[in-house]
Amino acid sequence: VTPIEKKEWPELITANEDESPLTAAGMTRFRGGLGGLQWLAKEGRPDILGDVAMLAAELGKPTLGSINRMNGIMHTARERSDVKIRVRKIPLDSLELVCFADSAWANAPGSKSQGGIVIVGTDSRLMDHEEAPCTLLDWRSRRSARVCASTLQAETYITAEGLSAVCWTREIFRSMCVRDY
Repeated sequence: VTPIEKKEWPELITANEDESPLTAAGMTRFRGGLGGLQWLAKEGRPDILGDVAMLAAELGKPTLGSINRMNGIMHTARERSDVKIRVRKIPLDSLELVCFADSAWANAPGSKSQGGIVIVGTDSRLMDHEEAPCTLLDWRSRRSARVCASTLQAETYITAEGLSAVCWTREIFRSMCVRDY
């Protein structure tokens, strides 16, 4: 049983109260629900990670609207509970690591930019523009520490972070596979 299945959240939203601050009890519910969603997104549901990361940015001053957004993410996760990560067999001698990165400009609180990274393992056929098996190895979504002046700058920051993450993943594989690493 995942945390999302353990609790049912009542609808707390009325049209006039969407941006009203949460009570102490509401804060407790929001933190608990957000923590469950963060665990779920990181451990096996990359499809909700971007929304959960954006919701986490509201932790400083959550509102009834935050609870409404959290309810929406929970609903989406339940509706798509059949989402699975499939691990495909890829021979180590032809393993290629590929990183996909994307960012949006000024889409997060404080005019910051939110970006995401996906790292997959595949084989060398993909490098020749052929169909190849892919296995999802890592996924991340985070807000840029800096306010970016343009989309290009936001994309550059997340791409640099993706490059760092794929290098780290490569070294993890090397430490497991190379005898005298």
